[in-house]
Amino acid sequence: MSKGKAASHPSEYLIPAKDSKGHAELYHFRAPDDWGRRMEEIVISHRFPFSTPSDIMRWCVYVGLDQLARIQPEITDLSQIVAASRVVRDVEDRQRFLDLFRRVATVIDQAVEDKDEGTARQLLADLRFEFEKMPPGPSRDRYLERLQKWDWLLSKAKPASPLDLAPAPKIRRPKRQSEDE
Repeated sequence: MSKGKAASHPSEYLIPAKDSKGHAELYHFRAPDDWGRRMEEIVISHRFPFSTPSDIMRWCVYVGLDQLARIQPEITDLSQIVAASRVVRDVEDRQRFLDLFRRVATVIDQAVEDKDEGTARQLLADLRFEFEKMPPGPSRDRYLERLQKWDWLLSKAKPASPLDLAPAPKIRRPKRQSEDE
């Protein structure tokens, strides 16, 4: 087939199923459900010298590979893509880290404001327990270091282990008396 031009001779549409030595590979892929019908219509129309949908698929892949070989991608070095992806992933990880501790801070601040330090201590102990199960490394160290901000809460109770912390007691509020009484 001539490079960059549409096929002009019927033989240019027919791509052999095997190479000159008789070798071939079988490829499988999923495609939209209307492709089969469209290929059958092309075969039945006899506008092209295709006898089967497989003839069409071989020709399409051949032409597509030829086109791709001539395209110059914007980024020619895969390492640039990998490096850029790593930078984005690091920023996303940092953002998730900050979001987690913003939520933790909100819960702890609310519990302390509500005079429910037991809930705050339980949350901190549970988080420390989970973070300590992480494999050693910078992420684990960073998470545990961030918890130190609230060590003052844990030092008030100093439990033997995170499992020893009882849930915070429920506070019963007195019933309101009606104004008639």
